[in-house]
Amino acid sequence: MDRAEIATDQPGELCPGIIGIHSGEDVKTPIMLLHGEQDMRCPTEQSEQFFTALRRQHKEAVFVRYPGEYHLFTKPSHHIDRLERILAWFEYYLA
Repeated sequence: MDRAEIATDQPGELCPGIIGIHSGEDVKTPIMLLHGEQDMRCPTEQSEQFFTALRRQHKEAVFVRYPGEYHLFTKPSHHIDRLERILAWFEYYLA
């Protein structure tokens, strides 16, 4: 991966990012990525690539995809799942 791409405010528009962040080299804390599969603002591939880079470096990372969701979730079951995962994540890592 030669350069990172981070979504801007405009759907589909990408801008160069910081390679260390995208490749995971500088990541020191566990990361949880929660992503709607239909997100047009931040393509799912960006989270997939970031997650893969972290796992290749044996860093703690979780990637959860939500089918049919966009940048903002609309399904109540996905809202609940997302909040439960966030709560469990913080309970585990802050305990």
